[in-house]
Amino acid sequence: LACASAEGTCVVVRTNGQMFRTLKHSAAVFGCTWSPFETGLLATASQDCNIYLWNVGGSAELASTPLVVLQGHKGKVFNVAFSPLLPDMLLSSSDDKMARVWDVKTKTSTVLAGHTSNVRGILWHTEISFVAITGSWDATIRVWDVRTGACMKKICDHHADVYGIAAHPD
Repeated sequence: LACASAEGTCVVVRTNGQMFRTLKHSAAVFGCTWSPFETGLLATASQDCNIYLWNVGGSAELASTPLVVLQGHKGKVFNVAFSPLLPDMLLSSSDDKMARVWDVKTKTSTVLAGHTSNVRGILWHTEISFVAITGSWDATIRVWDVRTGACMKKICDHHADVYGIAAHPD
């Protein structure tokens, strides 16, 4: 279990409740996600505009420093989500009004631009590997082709901030 905190830490807890690791950041941590492909790989989203990748499964010394720092957002990073279908692909949302799709191996990203306010909710499509969905304080949900960064659909059914997005399992 990984828990992000405004105190500038991400705490990793074992299933028996025992604290396993404390990952220290220079600013608040708003989101975290585990890689479904690489055991012990955790990504964290920080107020300092960066995304950190950690090897939590290794030694305490190895886990004390991030493996990689992904830089590119111009506002706090609010959320992160690894793709359930594509190894090394990470989706992030930010107060810079954008989402990004990162290749964590090359440290490059595709910008998903179009929202007019902070982006909060993010979701990967569970069956179509190149589709991601974002929700924003601009009251819209957007469906993206992450290969090109093109918005395929804009949904305007909300009249207030969109914070979360979930897909039905069927």
